[in-house]
Amino acid sequence: MKTNKDAELQERISLTNFQQLVNYTYEMLALWKVLCDHNFQTIVSFLPQEQQDLMKLLTFKDFIIDGKELSAGLTNALINLYLEDNASTGTISQRLRELCPSIYRIEDATVSKAHEIVLNAKNIINKAEKEQQLMEALKLCKSITPNIDLGLMCGLFRSAGFYHGIVDLCLCCAQRRDPQGLALHYYKNGEPQDDQQGMQAFINRMKCYKHVIDAINDLMSQSMSHPQSPSIPKVPGPPPSRDPNLLAPEEAKV
Repeated sequence: MKTNKDAELQERISLTNFQQLVNYTYEMLALWKVLCDHNFQTIVSFLPQEQQDLMKLLTFKDFIIDGKELSAGLTNALINLYLEDNASTGTISQRLRELCPSIYRIEDATVSKAHEIVLNAKNIINKAEKEQQLMEALKLCKSITPNIDLGLMCGLFRSAGFYHGIVDLCLCCAQRRDPQGLALHYYKNGEPQDDQQGMQAFINRMKCYKHVIDAINDLMSQSMSHPQSPSIPKVPGPPPSRDPNLLAPEEAKV
């Protein structure tokens, strides 16, 4: 039989869960209000096709119960809308943090800011100023590791020619995913199958290092390119201007 204390505990848990549900529902409604204040159709177009199809099927109840990933995708799509228009994300990012903090987390706001900085840095001609901006973006990213989309940020850094930033960020993320150094112990001992913790730490680190390897492969590809080789133009007119963020073959070899 349940005692009064057990019943009281269950009631307290139920009330806490109900409060969380109400708070999350409020955040979801606030998010939809923000989305509807913008061009909703354009925002949805930034989602992957699978999520776009899902949007047509889900009810609001579904969003509340099992739509956290899609809700996060919508906030990211909204931020991408601003970035696409070369608009500052500061105000909308702050608004999302105030209205729906459990959906749009501090990590999301930080990545949005870093994303904006990198895009702006790509248009800076002065190398010292550009490097300063990219280092600021790197600092922001490192502040939230390992809770960061490495693929996204490494891709952005690569597009800006910020390769040493990729290495720095990946090493920082790997260390924070394996602070006890279990992966190295696992590797030095011949990768024993019974060391599940070491194996998982090793896998986590390798996921980080993969982005470094991809960056090295990209540099090798650039170093072997032949920019002076003749090519057939795809359209009439003068040749397209060279992307200033791409490294010259000589620079890529360094």
